[in-house]
Amino acid sequence: MALQANEKHPYQPGTCYTLTKEDVSNYDDLYDYDVWADMVKITGDTPNCVIGFNVSDAPNVIAMNVKTNEAVSAFCSNYHINKEVPSMIKSTLGGNPEDIIVSVSPFMHLYPWITDSIGVMPPWMSNQAVWADTIESSQGSFLLINQKKALLRQLTASGILENHIIMGEDSFFRIDQYYSTRRAQITGDNSQDGRFMHGVLLRDANGSYSDDFEGKSYIKRI
Repeated sequence: MALQANEKHPYQPGTCYTLTKEDVSNYDDLYDYDVWADMVKITGDTPNCVIGFNVSDAPNVIAMNVKTNEAVSAFCSNYHINKEVPSMIKSTLGGNPEDIIVSVSPFMHLYPWITDSIGVMPPWMSNQAVWADTIESSQGSFLLINQKKALLRQLTASGILENHIIMGEDSFFRIDQYYSTRRAQITGDNSQDGRFMHGVLLRDANGSYSDDFEGKSYIKRI
């Protein structure tokens, strides 16, 4: 799971780290391996490893090329969408774009933004081209912003086929199934605050990578 950029560990938006055999041999648990990047990639050189992200309201995007046996996991919060990280995911995978399939974790499709001052936009909403036509509702100091629309637009514009994108359901309204930090903030119920894991494992039934490649993603509430 990649760590996000900060003042001590800056990087260019869209940075991808490819897991190596040495990484696997040096760490008993890759969860403890600190990698500062927007994306982590696995290939046929690192079988039986899982990449992913602990999410709540923001989507994690897993893209897999079923012909080249590669997969990349990219956490795409509204800050990352604003920096156009989703549009860079395709370029991290080899092969043809039509062989790429995408799994998007459950996430908050419509983000409620509440401010004390009318007209004040979220700090992560500075790229006007990214957020064009995404405000579904605007009532006084309340905005409802369509994260799903902004995310999908970048993925398809990069060349990924829309019918190859499996979009996760809206986690905000599934109180019985998914945690939501934003929902906890709005309702004041801290028991709803938490994370769930969205990840991928590249697996072949014969123990080697071939045309029998099977790409699977999983979702687990933790």
